[in-house]
Amino acid sequence: TRSAALEQAAKIDLALIDKTGTLTVHDPTVTDTTLLNAEFDEATCHALAGALQQYSAHPYARAFSHDASIALDEVEVVTGKGVRGIWAGHRVVIGSASFCATGSDADRAVYLAVDGVARARFTISDQVRGDARQAMDDLAELGIKPMMLSGDAPARCDELSTKLGIN
Repeated sequence: TRSAALEQAAKIDLALIDKTGTLTVHDPTVTDTTLLNAEFDEATCHALAGALQQYSAHPYARAFSHDASIALDEVEVVTGKGVRGIWAGHRVVIGSASFCATGSDADRAVYLAVDGVARARFTISDQVRGDARQAMDDLAELGIKPMMLSGDAPARCDELSTKLGIN
């Protein structure tokens, strides 16, 4: 609203850009499901995952469809880790590998565990916006260094920053 702001804009040399919803479409999807134990089939694992994730506010929870036929008790959301509850007398947990007691969180996957045993590993992706690379190139041409900010896992951020040529 002031002309001084336009004059100051010419001095901008760094742009801080949020990842989710700005550089990505923000429509997460499950791109791969790996069954880790033969006791539960893929449909059951997806149903349990959806039932648990309906309680989560994490953006990746939207990648799972809620199945109303799965009733959970004693649901607890642990921010930044995952969700746990009771299903038909079984302890069910979805979240990071460490939260599900399946190992290291380095692989960026979401895990489902039942009664302390890992049952499924879900790979979730958020599609890069079609115009994101061009926008980053345009900023660089203007002498503006783009830098991505995110609360997401470092490995996911590294992968996207490499695709887009940003820090």
